[in-house]
Amino acid sequence: KTPDGHDVAFAFVGAGSVLDKLVLYVKEKKMENAIFIPYQDKDKLIYSLNAADVHWCVNAKGIKGVSCPSKFYGIAGVGKPVLGVLEKGSEVQMLIDEIGCGRVSEPGDYKMIEQDVRWFIDNAGSDELAEMGKRGHEYLIHHLTKDVSVGKYIEAITIV
Repeated sequence: KTPDGHDVAFAFVGAGSVLDKLVLYVKEKKMENAIFIPYQDKDKLIYSLNAADVHWCVNAKGIKGVSCPSKFYGIAGVGKPVLGVLEKGSEVQMLIDEIGCGRVSEPGDYKMIEQDVRWFIDNAGSDELAEMGKRGHEYLIHHLTKDVSVGKYIEAITIV
């Protein structure tokens, strides 16, 4: 429960590579506050992105530099804070820390991940969480939109 008495629910959307393990974990632990929602078509994605107070952004250990969790950009787009489980030095980990739009733990550091989950629960509904989400959204608008990115490409290829 959050400090104001609200129940905490974990909603997992889609069918990522660890879905089977998550389903088994939830079943073994008899977690009644976890639900699994199938993959959402792009036209419906905005609803699940806006439904959460905080979003997980997770990548497996060992794929830094090879894979970037693009879900971060959707999370920033709806102005929600991020609970990252990402390798230090990965692109999105550095963005989250630079922007101040969430908290990040290393994959496998379960003690720190648990502390971060608890921090988000303890701060549910706070101005601090709202500000984290706002910072992510503002950064996206000023630095990562299609128009900004195209402008950067044009600038890079036209430098003589």
